[in-house]
Amino acid sequence: MHEAAELERRLVRYYDAEAAAGVRSTLGPLRTRLQARFRALLHAEDRRFVVDVGAGPGRDVEGFADDGFEAVGLDLGRANVGLIAAAGFPAVVGSVVALPFASASCEAVWTMSTLVHVPDERLDAALGELVRIAAPGAPIAIGSWGGRDWEGISDVTRFDPPRCFSLRAHGRWRTTLARFGGIEQFETAEPDQVGWSISSPCSGSDRGMPRSSRCPVLASNMCSARDRPTRACASSASTPD
Repeated sequence: MHEAAELERRLVRYYDAEAAAGVRSTLGPLRTRLQARFRALLHAEDRRFVVDVGAGPGRDVEGFADDGFEAVGLDLGRANVGLIAAAGFPAVVGSVVALPFASASCEAVWTMSTLVHVPDERLDAALGELVRIAAPGAPIAIGSWGGRDWEGISDVTRFDPPRCFSLRAHGRWRTTLARFGGIEQFETAEPDQVGWSISSPCSGSDRGMPRSSRCPVLASNMCSARDRPTRACASSASTPD
């Protein structure tokens, strides 16, 4: 595996290339449903300010803004931040392991398909940052791919350089999230609910995700609990073997 800083540089180059190519996939039904549910929660708790960590080209930022929220997109790549800003929404460059927000300053945090690119050695730092910037009792929605434990550089890629993926089994996700807050909800979903085209590499080596990786989409809300600073709920969808 590459050093963490190099993995981030690779991600920036990949997503800059993706942005330059004009790739902007639509949100699938699972992601759409999860955001709608999260927005309903924010309305019910009268929360107006949400930060999207790992916002990509800003599809979720747009969804929050269209529903009346003050949404800010944060992304590692300047190209994606430029796309969000060009669409008329606030955006900032930053890393999930060093978020440029004051502690307890965010009424809600949303991050989808971001932690799957954070290596295991930095996962605690990333989750710690999400909790740090969240105001007491603020909901945090987390989404990632996983289903089984595997970490490496994937051979399957549309752009160069290939990205690092860190897949985590459901049980390990539960254990990890529980160290940062009580788990409010943990769901699993089948691939057809995701609505995305998912490729399973053939290799079982350290460069291709194993065919049987059963990559889920994990989505979690980490919100306030009575005796913990956060509570969490999660959902996941797995690819077929």
